[in-house]
Amino acid sequence: MVRLMDIAGGNESDLAPLVQMAFDATRALAVVAERITAFEQQYELASEDMRKRVLAGAMAETDEICTWLMLMNRRQRLEQKAGR
Repeated sequence: MVRLMDIAGGNESDLAPLVQMAFDATRALAVVAERITAFEQQYELASEDMRKRVLAGAMAETDEICTWLMLMNRRQRLEQKAGR
C-alpha cells in the first residue's frame, strides 16, 4: 500500500495542513450551498433562473442579488477545487 506521506517524502505532521485545507474547503462549500439555498427559498427562484433574469434585465441587481451571484461564483470555484 502506498501512502501519501511516502509519495510526498514527509511525515504525517507534514500532511496536517493539506488535510485541514480539504476539510475547510468542504465546510466552506457546505456553508455557501446553505446560503444559496436560503436565497432560492426567499425568492422562490432557482439560482440559474435568477442569473438569467438578471442578465436579461428582468431582475434588478440589488445588494442581495449581487451577494447571491457572488455566492454562486464562490460555489463554482470551490467545486472546481474539490474536483466536482
